[in-house]
Amino acid sequence: MESTLNSSLTKKKILELAGDVYFKRGQEYFADGCVEDFRQKGDSLGATVLGSALYSVRLWQIRGRINYSCDCPVGSDGEFCKHLVAASLAWLAAADKRGKAAPGVTEEDIRASLAVLDKEDLIALIMKHAGVSGEFYDQLMHAAASGRGRRRVVKGKRGS
Repeated sequence: MESTLNSSLTKKKILELAGDVYFKRGQEYFADGCVEDFRQKGDSLGATVLGSALYSVRLWQIRGRINYSCDCPVGSDGEFCKHLVAASLAWLAAADKRGKAAPGVTEEDIRASLAVLDKEDLIALIMKHAGVSGEFYDQLMHAAASGRGRRRVVKGKRGS
């Protein structure tokens, strides 16, 4: 019998991993729409959950055991936090809606989603994520300082 995250991740298992307090708070986060995105790649689930900051969560299964991580303080201590609960519940809800496991989001799906956004919405999205990721913010600062992305006038024409 194949043992996958798809078959192992249930509400009962989430409650068992999280405990009553984190499960209840995770349910509230899920109900409030705090799971901004989730994606499945193979037997791994990833998501971004909005709490006091944006937190990255991941669940995967190895040899029948569910493993998980969240970059919030509680998750960093190895506990199954409310962010993991919220992401797990969002994934289960999507699976229930489709009658099967939530499909993986591909890079092509991401590109298509971004392609329909206008310039200001793209800038807002980038700045929102730069505000919670020090490394990404530093990369943007470096790009701005080095002049990349600035329009330059070359022989009377605009160029990049």
